[in-house]
Amino acid sequence: MLSTKQRERNPTPHVEFEAMPQAQLEARRVRLSPHGELKARECKRQCTPWRS
Repeated sequence: MLSTKQRERNPTPHVEFEAMPQAQLEARRVRLSPHGELKARECKRQCTPWRS
């Protein structure tokens, strides 16, 4: 689990996941979320504006 300081240094840790297969990416994102799948999905929505 990333600490707040680590997250500030690397605000987009999910970028490295882009090379992963989608299922593995989702599983990893869910594991990284302390709140489970729902919060992970919210995080995914909030963390992807750099794409658009």
